[in-house]
Parts: sequence; structure tokens; C-alpha cells
Amino acid sequence: MNRFLPVATRRLILAIAGIVSVSFPQQVFAQSVEAKVKTAYIYSLLRGSTWPPETHTDEHSPYKVVIVGADDLGGLLDKVVEKKSIQQRKIVLERIGDMHSFHGAHLLYLPGAKREAVAAAAKATAGQPILIVGEGANVTACGAAIGFFMDDAGTLAVEVNPTAARARNLEIDDKVMTIGKKVGD
Repeated sequence: MNRFLPVATRRLILAIAGIVSVSFPQQVFAQSVEAKVKTAYIYSLLRGSTWPPETHTDEHSPYKVVIVGADDLGGLLDKVVEKKSIQQRKIVLERIGDMHSFHGAHLLYLPGAKREAVAAAAKATAGQPILIVGEGANVTACGAAIGFFMDDAGTLAVEVNPTAARARNLEIDDKVMTIGKKVGD
């Protein structure tokens, strides 16, 4: 009887692992990886973009990231901005419910916004040196300089529209652009 116990224990462990892997982690794991990639790319955008000097009031004024609506980053961006700085400037993160209070933003992130909302944000901020980051297919055609989307294989992909950035007097570093699919140039 004792010699069957290890086999029964192994079967029980495999059964539990199978139930857990089918019912829980795939979506959570995918969301977590997606959130990590988006967070890393947003931080890389801040580091690898150039704003006009007048967007900072002094040599220590922070970079301001404004997120409109709910995001799916799971607090990862909050952790990054707590620990990181760019050229001795802190990064300030602000979450707002609507498009009316993004004053002073360097990067405007519109997670889950419809194309119309991205177009409205681009219109409302026209001519201002604000890097707009949206989500969904072809948001770069609506005025966003950066767009996160799911490609045909179901993986997170990035579109980069340097023309949209230059229209706002912003430059995105070539290294940052190589990560994404370049459009509009």
C-alpha cells in the first residue's frame, strides 16, 4: 500500500495543477506580461523622447504622465515612477476621469479609449508638446504618436507615428522606434 502512495500523490498534484492551469493563470499571466511590456515601453518613451525646453519650468521640474480613465497596468507604472527618474527629473503620474484636466502633461495615455476619443484628445491638444499614447488598431491614424494593439498572432504590438510626434515638436529616439512598427512617415 505504501508503494502506491507516491503514485496517488503525484496524480493528485497533477490533477490540481491541471485544474489551476486551465481555470486561472493563462489570462492573468497574459495580462501581467502585457502590462509589463506597456509599462516598459511607456518608460522607454519618456527616456527616449525629446520635448522642447520650454515644457519644463526649471532643470528639476518633473515629467508628467497623465492616464485618462482606468488602465490595465496593475500598478506597475506607479512602481516605476516611484523608483525611476529621467535626467534628474522625477516622473509624476496622474490619473484623471476625463479629458478636461491634462494641463502640463508630457505623455497622455488613453488606455482602452475608442478611436474617436483618441482623435478628440489629439484635436484638444493640437500643437502642444504632448506625446499621445493610445490602444487599439490604427490609433496612430487618429493622432496618437504611439499605439498599442494586438496583432494577428494575439501578441502585443506597437505602432509608432513619428510624423504625429514631430507635429507636436517632439522627437522619438530611433532606438525606441525600432521596437514598434513605423507608420505615417
